[in-house]
Amino acid sequence: MDRKYYFWNIIGRSFVFWFKNFGVFIKAAFVPVLLQVLGLFAALYPMHYLTSVKKLTGEALIPYLIPILICLIFGIVLYCAGFWRYLLLNCYFCYGANDYDEDRGFYLEIYKKDILNRQGGFVKALLWPALYGLLIFGGGTILTLLCIKPKVPVLMLLAIFFVLATTVALIIYSLKVSFVIPVFTLEKDLKPRDVLSKSLDMIKGRPLLVVFGLSVAVGVVTFVLQALLGFIAGFGAGIFLPKETALQFARIVSNLASLVILPFCVCIVTLAYKRFKE
Repeated sequence: MDRKYYFWNIIGRSFVFWFKNFGVFIKAAFVPVLLQVLGLFAALYPMHYLTSVKKLTGEALIPYLIPILICLIFGIVLYCAGFWRYLLLNCYFCYGANDYDEDRGFYLEIYKKDILNRQGGFVKALLWPALYGLLIFGGGTILTLLCIKPKVPVLMLLAIFFVLATTVALIIYSLKVSFVIPVFTLEKDLKPRDVLSKSLDMIKGRPLLVVFGLSVAVGVVTFVLQALLGFIAGFGAGIFLPKETALQFARIVSNLASLVILPFCVCIVTLAYKRFKE
């Protein structure tokens, strides 16, 4: 196996790719993130304003129900449009990570054109993993609810078992579908359902442990980044704003920080995929 695909080398190369293409990512992610923020604001703020600022309740809210509904629908549509654009960035940066691994440039516009032409297939490729994930969650939830009997210890133990089993199953399943995006992006001849099958087949045995370790590494980096940026934002805002407002601002920055980690995550998954694709 090529040394550049060893565990720590994957993490190191992904860091380099992340920093090297940080400016490209910020430019590409600006509109998708802005659309999501505006969508959430449009969907949630009118109701918040009327009930928390104006303090309207009961019949006083009736004249505003249609405008609230319009804002809610508009906000959801806007958010979904932004989320979809952000989701497509996974494919763009998957191409970039693959090319970077071969010491070539980051041809964002070419990647965008290719993926936009195939985005119908991307929907289908993501639909199957989401569907099976919901089936695992739904089945575990139903079994848990059927066993919740406070006065029956055996059934309570069964309920706890089903909760734990569902959690473990979802973790393993999420790891096994990790290669869906690189498989779809880099293997253009595969049908959407075959993309899921290949990802499931590739991540088993030792690959599963490696992908789990890489996921832990991503989690640690995300946590540190969120904590660091949240602290810096809170400290800076505390100079100009009241303490509670500064803390709220720090939380917002901390939550948004997880979005910035995308190129690092995509590069890790792409390099891990290239390690096990043979």
